[in-house]
Amino acid sequence: MNPFALAAAAILALMTAGSTSISSLFVAYRQSWGMSSADAAIVFSVYVGTLLPTLLFFGGISERFGRRPAAVAGILLMAAGLALLAGAQNVAALIAARLL
Repeated sequence: MNPFALAAAAILALMTAGSTSISSLFVAYRQSWGMSSADAAIVFSVYVGTLLPTLLFFGGISERFGRRPAAVAGILLMAAGLALLAGAQNVAALIAARLL
């Protein structure tokens, strides 16, 4: 099997796992930022609320530009979102990261 394909699959699996693992940090966010349960619900709902429009507007992008450029763009955007999540200092930064 192609080693580049394996590396890309591993990157996507790790990034996807990382984007959902942030929920375990909400206890720490609540203690240090005073984040409420409603704030946590908003942060989670932002991701769900952006999923459908993203699929509708960008679902056919690989047909237009090719699979490789679409996959690279997706990996780069996921990495940027994870970097924002890792460096978030407030609820607004969490929301921005989940939007990305």
